[in-house]
Amino acid sequence: MLGYGLAFWLPSLMQRRFGLDLVETSQFFGSILLLGGVAGVLAGGMLADRLGAADRAAYARIPAITFLCAVPLFAAGILSAHWLPAFLFVLVPQALAYVWLAPVITAVQHLVPATMRATASACFLLINNLIGIGGGTFVLGALFGDESCAMRC
Repeated sequence: MLGYGLAFWLPSLMQRRFGLDLVETSQFFGSILLLGGVAGVLAGGMLADRLGAADRAAYARIPAITFLCAVPLFAAGILSAHWLPAFLFVLVPQALAYVWLAPVITAVQHLVPATMRATASACFLLINNLIGIGGGTFVLGALFGDESCAMRC
């Protein structure tokens, strides 16, 4: 939920914090998503293949560790004074935040017979997106939507 909420919130934060216009913001955020997303999914797949063969718990452990590592780096990026260090600080945790995709989908596919793997993955992604997009933007908006709420939190 928070990943999707952050994805909707980060571009407007970058515009306000660094004075970027719409095109600069889209280039900033698009580059982060492209570079970080591709690197994260590929790294997650390679780690899951290597570590998951010997220990099935690695499929859950890998995303948990990378999410924990991403949090302080996201905070450093958001609190940066200039857009360049913010880009670098947000790029790395963006990759870490996408490491979960390959191991989790692989774990879902290991739960069902081979003939049901595509359907299981599709159902998982549907539920994940319904909760993430439907709830993530709402929860972050409710928590930090106005200054009085932000002061309480």
